[in-house]
Amino acid sequence: VYGVISDGSAGLAEQTVTIDAQESADRQPVTLTFTIPDARRWTMEDPYLYQLHLTVTNSKGDMDDLSLPLGLRTISLESGKWVLNGQTIPIMGEALTLQEEYRLRSSGELESWLISERQKGKNLVYFLGQLPDEIWLKTADKVGIGLWAELPVELIPSKRLPQPDVFRKLISEKNLHPSLWAWTVGKGLESDSLAQNYFKQAEKEVQPNLAFALKLNPNDLTGLPEEQSIHVQGTMIQGVWGGVTVGTPFIGFHWAKESIFAGSFAFLMVFLGWMNIRSVTWRYKEIGNKKPKRRLRSAWLWNGLFVFARICMLAGLVTSGIFRIPICANPWLSHLWPRIQLLQEQSPWLIWAMLVGLFMLLRRLQVGVAAPHLPDAPHEVRLIYWLERRYRWAVFIAIAWALLPWGIPYYAVTISYIILVCLFLPIRIRDIHHIRGRYLPFLWVPGIIIASLLVWAFFYWPDWIFLWNWLLPLTGAIIEQFRTLW
Repeated sequence: VYGVISDGSAGLAEQTVTIDAQESADRQPVTLTFTIPDARRWTMEDPYLYQLHLTVTNSKGDMDDLSLPLGLRTISLESGKWVLNGQTIPIMGEALTLQEEYRLRSSGELESWLISERQKGKNLVYFLGQLPDEIWLKTADKVGIGLWAELPVELIPSKRLPQPDVFRKLISEKNLHPSLWAWTVGKGLESDSLAQNYFKQAEKEVQPNLAFALKLNPNDLTGLPEEQSIHVQGTMIQGVWGGVTVGTPFIGFHWAKESIFAGSFAFLMVFLGWMNIRSVTWRYKEIGNKKPKRRLRSAWLWNGLFVFARICMLAGLVTSGIFRIPICANPWLSHLWPRIQLLQEQSPWLIWAMLVGLFMLLRRLQVGVAAPHLPDAPHEVRLIYWLERRYRWAVFIAIAWALLPWGIPYYAVTISYIILVCLFLPIRIRDIHHIRGRYLPFLWVPGIIIASLLVWAFFYWPDWIFLWNWLLPLTGAIIEQFRTLW
């Protein structure tokens, strides 16, 4: 193994090491020690980079080589303050969100943005929920600004924490860059011995760079020194060393035309409700009528339209609720709702249409399973029409949904829907008993769905316990957040 360090024009130091190849080993550690006379440090004012060229040859004549820039600097934490090359630097950092990083990358503004941050007095960029790739690292090496990266360990129960050495290759590759100063090795973890042991091992893995832990509760223990255990407060993290602020926090997604859609749907529901009231009242025994009269056919038409409209309204309420989930309640918790965020990135109209199809399928499945157990085994579609008589109150829910922009809270609409479903349940049961049927078959499909969800939740019970312990101290703030959004 031959290595040479140059300043771009001439070699300054070289070293050769001979090692014995091991047949069973895929990798072998090799240490090369160079002595550079009058070495120049990599600093923010003078981000000087040497060139390291490595060549590997064997007795068979095979050869491989690698060239990479090399910056010489030291970073440490002394008395709670960051020390770069022996000089204390007050940290003035900017946190970069995933969305802002994507925008800068797409527009090709990486270097110009880093230069503008330096001109604003910033000396560090924190990568939220992501790892800086080679483009960012090389550009930061060139510009002369520090980077703070995160390991993907966030809001994980202690029993599922990874071993820190699984990140060893990743960390060693990133640590080659002088612009990378610090790592957040964990965010929002528990305070037990397993978590503290993880933090201590992870601190060793990221050396010689700095290791930090972000905690959501100031009383949480991490096993790291106090200055390395940072309490997340709003859009900023800070300590005696300085602070890092989220410059452009992600405001989340929303259903832009929900109010127009809800208002139009309210008028439609009122119209369909009125036409259902005007239609002829028909009985259960008429479901099997082979030659229905015109008035009965008209009643079935308006009943069917009302069923479809109510399902569409229910799908709209669920879609509205999906886009009201506060995935950006805390910008430092980028992976709080990863699947919900992925869902919110889709078109609300597509989500609404898929929910309409799903709810219609479940309703037909529920009634289709129960129909053979009722007298005369009625047709499931007409049975749905007959059962829909007890859902005409949905008109008021549609009106309340349309009034959301005028101050009615979303949770009031959803809770009202659930309460009305429960209040009319005895009436629906009485209707089935009146025709000498049993209501139990109607509960089979909902029961199977609920049982499946409970079985799924059982396999994630450590996550539910962790979530409960995490949310308990934050109950007040979360309720206030939901009041604002819902």
